[in-house]
Amino acid sequence: MKEKIIELLDNDEVEFAFDLVKGSEDFGFFKSFLDEATIKDGCLCLPDWVGWEGIRKCFFLKVLQCSPEFEFKRKILEKTKYLELRFLNSELFPNEVLQFTNLVYLHLRGGKYKSLPPGIKGLHKLTDLNLQSVGLVELPEELSQLKILRRLDLPGNILSGTSANLQVISQLKLLEILVLNSNDLQEIP
Repeated sequence: MKEKIIELLDNDEVEFAFDLVKGSEDFGFFKSFLDEATIKDGCLCLPDWVGWEGIRKCFFLKVLQCSPEFEFKRKILEKTKYLELRFLNSELFPNEVLQFTNLVYLHLRGGKYKSLPPGIKGLHKLTDLNLQSVGLVELPEELSQLKILRRLDLPGNILSGTSANLQVISQLKLLEILVLNSNDLQEIP
């Protein structure tokens, strides 16, 4: 059955593939998708079947999120400190990253999110947030809840004018590095 799911992913039938996994009552089936994932020095290393594609990485994280609770899942969620997802071409922010509440580094690249979900405030251990070319047009107030954020990279987005809500950055008291290149900014408040 796992081979069928991977075939569906290859044919860009991601939602159908996820529905099949989610509808499974078989704990072993969930576990087969998560096996071979490891944590090395706080980095989540994904199984070989995931490859480099952002779609498959998000699929893995969705399967992790909806899987039944077991020790290996808890270990992955607890020990993952660094997470990088590239080549995401989604209209929606990958909310499945919000399950990693111990993240200190998050790098997302590619997408058309416009903003971040309110749940971003739950990643209160983040010190480094890189949102490169994800289509941001505004920053949410919840970003100010990331009290220990030291670096914020926002290159290649669509931030411009007062509607971008850049004032929220002034509430990040420990921020040392801010990258805003390749946006539509005329001035920084």
